[in-house]
Amino acid sequence: MLRNILTFSASIIFSQSIENISYDFINHQGHILNKGSLVWNEDWHSNGLFFDGTFANYPSMYGPVIEDRVLKPIEDISNLDSSKTLSYFDYVQGDYYLDNLDLGIKYSNPGRVINLHAFKRRYAGAYSHYNYGAGRISPIHYTFLGNYNFRRNNEKLFMSMGNFNSDYGLLDSSNTSFLDSKITSSSLKYENQYDSLLFKLDYNKIEKLEGWGRLSVENLQYSINQKKNISLERLIYSLGIRHIGLENAKLLSKHFISFSKFKSLSIQSDYEDLLNIDGIGETQVNSIKSFFSNKSNIRVLNELEKVLIIKNAVQNSDNGLLKNKTFLVTGKLNGISRAEVKSLIEENSGKTISSVSKKLNFLIIGEKPTKKKVDYAKQLKIKVIDQAEFLKMLNKSS
Repeated sequence: MLRNILTFSASIIFSQSIENISYDFINHQGHILNKGSLVWNEDWHSNGLFFDGTFANYPSMYGPVIEDRVLKPIEDISNLDSSKTLSYFDYVQGDYYLDNLDLGIKYSNPGRVINLHAFKRRYAGAYSHYNYGAGRISPIHYTFLGNYNFRRNNEKLFMSMGNFNSDYGLLDSSNTSFLDSKITSSSLKYENQYDSLLFKLDYNKIEKLEGWGRLSVENLQYSINQKKNISLERLIYSLGIRHIGLENAKLLSKHFISFSKFKSLSIQSDYEDLLNIDGIGETQVNSIKSFFSNKSNIRVLNELEKVLIIKNAVQNSDNGLLKNKTFLVTGKLNGISRAEVKSLIEENSGKTISSVSKKLNFLIIGEKPTKKKVDYAKQLKIKVIDQAEFLKMLNKSS
């Protein structure tokens, strides 16, 4: 009631500047309810099209097709099992120059729907207050709408276009909204969902390819199987979550410890606890939330869990074998990456640094090391060791 009184009062105040324009408070459907809540000054959608969330745009002015589908998802056509053509024509005349025309045709068959629709409405108002005495009745609303809905297997395509005209709008900040309102809106949505992201290799077929033999195939199979063993931090980093680099992936892995706990983010709605991780801020939390809100990403995690051996995060020891020792790697190592070496060092209380200096204790060299680094390390009397010597310090073998 209060809203009607305020709106009616506002219409009287603003209508003084334009003669014969009054507010249709009787038949106006200028509000939208979404689950009992009033949608006010928010953008809304219908039939795949989006509309500006102003008081001048409301569903009923654009006809029954827009009004019936407001705030609803695009029609699901997956259960169609037969072909059908539906045409409709509805023409109504009534008091106060009511002139309402609604017509269209809809063709559907399994996996495809085409819909064309047109709507026109002219009405002088419940008190004939839009009749200006010159044979011109306002408001006049026109809607021309077409959409194409297609589905095949895991592919979905939806295209929609609408043209909406009205010679009369509602109160706005400028007088032009009373006189003219023209909208052209279009929408295109395409989805392709994959049941599985796994590709299984047939090593027997690969062996028969030109340039391949049994030894080459065995080496390929061995390399792939080796890469199936992955640390939690490397897996999180490899997911490509925006703003989550290797260092942030380490922080997350130490927080969750196991992959199952990390994956449980997909079923929780509150991510505020992540802000308690030192080094993780709102930017990173929002990226993680966005990643887990995508169902395709959840499918990827489930598929990876089936084929990978994901090692739990190891809490760094404060009293490990490499305590108070610093390391730098140069050259290519055999069967282990620099990132893995860095993790081993940190897990055993050691540190890695980025350049040769007096702060360096050990320079680990692999194949084709940088000669300048090796010479400078020897000049500073820094101990130069190879991969085997490094692993021996950890009681490991290469």
